[in-house]
Amino acid sequence: SDTLDCKGGEMARKDTVLLVLPDSIPVQANDQCGPELISTLRHHFSSISHTDADTAMAPNQVTFIGRGVDLKDPDTPFDLDRTDHFITNMAELNKSVSKWSKENTLDYQMVEFERLTVQRQMDVVARTKILIGVEGAGLANMLFFPDPSKANIVELNWKGGKTSMTEEYPMLAKAVGVPLKMH
Repeated sequence: SDTLDCKGGEMARKDTVLLVLPDSIPVQANDQCGPELISTLRHHFSSISHTDADTAMAPNQVTFIGRGVDLKDPDTPFDLDRTDHFITNMAELNKSVSKWSKENTLDYQMVEFERLTVQRQMDVVARTKILIGVEGAGLANMLFFPDPSKANIVELNWKGGKTSMTEEYPMLAKAVGVPLKMH
């Protein structure tokens, strides 16, 4: 078909999540469906996730996404076989970012998103001002910043990794409206 229908319907059940991301339609800031899909997701999840107390407080936290393989967590709940360590100095980096956060009067939390429910991940992001993580699915939580323009993403990458601003997470950040820096 030459026409594209982006409309998502009303979510009938608040306890069920169905997310369909067609691989033939990239989410880009200037495409027809990306902003509408993002808006629909944000609206749906924010209406079931955050209490008035959560949204009343301005985000004041640096959240560092720890991945089980980098944390040397033998019980990471993954079906995938992840053996590559992208952050080999996790303990040192954790200590350094925690110290910087305190020096800048920001709360700090290292979190393994793969151990949390979607709602719990969103609760963490609701408190987050700066989200730091390795290129990967955890960064997609940027969708749930209460005010993306007042948040920041620091995407950690590796030599030869996905560092182009046309890759998925920089493009998602642009569509959401959150500043992203790569390191």
